[in-house]
Amino acid sequence: MKLHASVAGVAAQASLLLLLTGPVAAAACRAALEGGLVINAPRPDVLRFAPSLLVSEAQIDGALAILGPVLAQLTSAGDAAGQGDDHG
Repeated sequence: MKLHASVAGVAAQASLLLLLTGPVAAAACRAALEGGLVINAPRPDVLRFAPSLLVSEAQIDGALAILGPVLAQLTSAGDAAGQGDDHG
């Protein structure tokens, strides 16, 4: 699975965590919910998924189809606003 550029890593515990490269988790949760995906943000740079143990590959693909554009939009918005710019 290819990770989006704004995803720094993935961790699996009782749920699946995506470690983001910036503090966009709250905005990502709101945008994902608008698209029909329920996730939460335990930290500003972490997204948490808690899928059923019976989740299908098609359902995972659907979640990624929602999340990919959300992260792309937030990343491009952050780049335009100078997020992550160490020279500011």
